Amino acid sequence: MPLFKKKEKVPELPPIELPSYEPILEKKEEKPATPEEKPAAKELEIPIRKKIEKPERPEVEPETKGFEIEKREGPLFVRIDKYKEALHSLEYIKNRIKEAEHVLDEIDRLRMEEARELEHWKNELKAIKDKLLGVDKKLFEV
Repeated sequence: MPLFKKKEKVPELPPIELPSYEPILEKKEEKPATPEEKPAAKELEIPIRKKIEKPERPEVEPETKGFEIEKREGPLFVRIDKYKEALHSLEYIKNRIKEAEHVLDEIDRLRMEEARELEHWKNELKAIKDKLLGVDKKLFEV
């Protein structure tokens, strides 16, 4: 059983005739044509865009960069669902901060415990080394 099949011949399509385009800068004088005689290139002219200058925005104070604060007198109305969503988000953030503080406290406790344990091991090693040197001295005195 063959792995590949013979390719079927695809019927060839007739060639597409594209209208010739003239550069926009070079315009030739032409006599007005009737709608039937109008060349296809005229229909597809690409307009040249002009650069639009954006008005400069005033600098925003550093503490409110990116936000414009509008000061108003009187009551402020907030939708209840948005208010509840904001409260829920704040509560979530507070809980995450408490968790982070707890983790940091645990890491500090472990570091201190590790430092005490390492200091204890150093003292034990020093004591063993001193005893070994004492035994070594007594053996070579004889």
